[in-house]
Amino acid sequence: MQNILRLVSMIVMCMFALNVPAQEKIQLERMVLTDGIERSSRQFKNKLSSPVRGKKAYLWMQLRGSAALLEELKLSRDGSLPIRHEWYKYQSDEISAEAPDVLNLSVDLSVGKKDALQRLSYELTADGAFSWRVWSGKEHLSSGWWRVDLVYATGDPVLCPTAENKQKACKFSFEVKR
Repeated sequence: MQNILRLVSMIVMCMFALNVPAQEKIQLERMVLTDGIERSSRQFKNKLSSPVRGKKAYLWMQLRGSAALLEELKLSRDGSLPIRHEWYKYQSDEISAEAPDVLNLSVDLSVGKKDALQRLSYELTADGAFSWRVWSGKEHLSSGWWRVDLVYATGDPVLCPTAENKQKACKFSFEVKR
């Protein structure tokens, strides 16, 4: 009987995960432009402000995920979040997409290994949501204006709250001066 109840609850959770709008699955809690990431703690090192004087930068984010997102992650083969960072460099009046540099960094963001999902389940049970830190970066920034967009795998923008309690596409711009 207990196994049947578990099976029914898993089916209901999966159905719920498929029907929850994407905007209700992920919320941006914090975003920081930084010069590096402490991988063991998943924390950023030093905050950077625009204009950036160095040649590398990372965009670090802390996200808040729902039960629907956790179920989606469990169904994913590699634990990939359904979001990514897209890096752009303004070229005079135009903007062009930038590929990530080699350094084992990926534009697609993920939770990493499947064993991390168990920890997120405990946090979800305790708090009603879970937090996860993700980042991407560029090692060879050229001078000029840059933008990083937070988008879903479909290309649709992730919405972030504004000061006026509205929602707009999550886009982060900064200048590099070398």
